[in-house]
Amino acid sequence: MPAKKKQQALIIFLEDSNRDIIHSKLTDYLSQDEKNKLYSAFLEDTIYTCLNLKDVLLKINYPSEAARCIINKSIQGLEKRLPPKLIKTLKASGVEAEMIKGKSQGERLKHAFEQTFTNGHSPVLLIGCVTPTLSKKVLQDAYRKLKRSDVVFGPTLEGSYYLVGLNRLENDVFENVEWAGDKPVYSQMVGAVSGGTLNWQELELWYDLRQPEDFEFLIRDINFFRQIGDENSASKTEEVLNEILKKMP
Repeated sequence: MPAKKKQQALIIFLEDSNRDIIHSKLTDYLSQDEKNKLYSAFLEDTIYTCLNLKDVLLKINYPSEAARCIINKSIQGLEKRLPPKLIKTLKASGVEAEMIKGKSQGERLKHAFEQTFTNGHSPVLLIGCVTPTLSKKVLQDAYRKLKRSDVVFGPTLEGSYYLVGLNRLENDVFENVEWAGDKPVYSQMVGAVSGGTLNWQELELWYDLRQPEDFEFLIRDINFFRQIGDENSASKTEEVLNEILKKMP
């Protein structure tokens, strides 16, 4: 009897909202309430994109009960705007949520992948929620690349990553990286898998919303969505962003 095909999975990996959404460069621009609203909007739009993928288990790893409250709020908001087809998908498969374990970023990332592989899922993609305009096409491309690679990376403009994809747990990706240092994380991750037996590929360069100038990319992408008739992608982010911009002098 042939082995049952493993279901692929996608993890939305959350950190503390102050760290995950925006670095200190934006502290002077947004109030705590505005940051929380924007963070929730990013997550809602990210979940929306992921629900459009077929045959994918969707998981959210979170660091605290405060983050879990944001997840609940995002899903409740999402249920009000989803078309019937995606409402059916959400109710049928749901979104699994699990608290992150580990002291360091590397330990938490490793735990997220490890638990998902242990539960029988492969391949596995991991993304954050600070890339609300990340497209379904990019995620599909990552799964395609994993059919002929061990590891897939999505690099950001700041020298970090917006996506990591694995077919099985690869400890080197997480254990040989200095996560809290000054050296760019992405170059370390690539260095950890280069020159060995692992075959890796790279996705297109993207951005995550870490500093003020990144909002220019966000607004550009939202405008592009609307120009091509896409009214749903990043719509919650657009709504909250418009509220914030109205208050600015």
